[in-house]
Amino acid sequence: MAHCAWQPASFEQGQDRGGRWCEHPARHHPVERCPRHRRRHYAVPVRRNPGLRYWRKLRFLTGNSENMKITLLSPPLHRNLPTGFSLIELLVALAISLFLILGVSYIYVGSKKTYQVQENLARMQESARLAFEYLSRDIRQGGDFGCASLASAYQAGGSAAACAWPTATVPTVICTLGGTGCATVGASEPIHGHENVTAAITALGITPLSGTDVLELSRAGNPCEGTNSAASAVTIDKDPPGGNAANIGVNVTGTDLANCVQEGDILIASDCKNSVIFQACQVNSSGIIVHSTGNSGGCTSPAWGNSCKDWGNNYKGGSLLKLTRNAYYVKNDADGIPTLYRKNMVNSTEIALVPYIESFQVKYGVAATTTGYPTSYQTASGVTNWSLVKSVRIDLLVRSPENNLTTDIQKVYFNSATVTPTDKHLRLVVGSTISIRNRTLLSTDP
Repeated sequence: MAHCAWQPASFEQGQDRGGRWCEHPARHHPVERCPRHRRRHYAVPVRRNPGLRYWRKLRFLTGNSENMKITLLSPPLHRNLPTGFSLIELLVALAISLFLILGVSYIYVGSKKTYQVQENLARMQESARLAFEYLSRDIRQGGDFGCASLASAYQAGGSAAACAWPTATVPTVICTLGGTGCATVGASEPIHGHENVTAAITALGITPLSGTDVLELSRAGNPCEGTNSAASAVTIDKDPPGGNAANIGVNVTGTDLANCVQEGDILIASDCKNSVIFQACQVNSSGIIVHSTGNSGGCTSPAWGNSCKDWGNNYKGGSLLKLTRNAYYVKNDADGIPTLYRKNMVNSTEIALVPYIESFQVKYGVAATTTGYPTSYQTASGVTNWSLVKSVRIDLLVRSPENNLTTDIQKVYFNSATVTPTDKHLRLVVGSTISIRNRTLLSTDP
């Protein structure tokens, strides 16, 4: 056997990394050809075989070549191949994994619960804002009948004295040709309330939730209000002949009159000096609102008071307004959800406005005089003179859409009492005080 040129022939043979047989000294590495210390373990390839590789482990016991021993071991697995886990290792891994899963699950459930609570709070706040938007608009405009004051509103033409504000509770006819005097349109004042209702209010045709309040408001609005009309105003452009209200003409920009005024509507003509309230018996395509001397269309001739044939004033250039009386109350909808409703008392149209309103409570700011400011807030039963009401304080109890959002039943303080519900909905108490602008403008007291 040929020897390596760099090694003497007196040493035992071995095989280097390149497969050449060499005689190696005990103090030299058989593969790397570099000095090594004694008693170190080295591995050299014995042979190459496709698919399988064996290793030999050499242990140098002493530096003497005669005492060098070679120990052959069974071929170990490659270091990158899996070797398996013991039972203890598996149990430890499972325990750690279980704790990690529990932690992640706890974070996920907590985040989901927080998201649900935040979403329901947002829905509750949205419902409260929307409810106050509807209510505040009508309350601020309560008693508005054009630029003329209530004292100058004549319902009987030629009469020296204005008709008193109607006192009945059911909307009926105001005034028609051939009729005499003032008919009725609603409650005794532009604002009126009912406290702690426990049964249906037959006169209004509504059945609120027991223990809630009802608020009635009257005001004048544009006849095109609530339509898709582009008209910003409806004005009178024809003088009733000699002040006779047999028919009047109106000017409507952007739409036809039929989209704004329907037969039977109660209207107000105002020129900032006087106002007259009448009923449209007929509306034709030429922009004429017709009154009838008989019981035609949606009109009925009242049999008392002064004649309505003559308005006593021409209203050319004045505004044509529609009398609106709304009742606000809370009742359950078809799905059993407490909802804020509005009913138009002129045409008996009921509209669901805002869901999840559980209770509706109203207090009225009453002044000592018509020129004063509110000195106290009373419930409806405590108001003795509705003409002295200058503002309205609204309290709403809003409920969350979803149930089981709280661990325990949530008690709330509402309407000067503690409310203990039977479910686990979130609840929010919100309130606002709204002034009646047409009345506070008259206040002059310091």
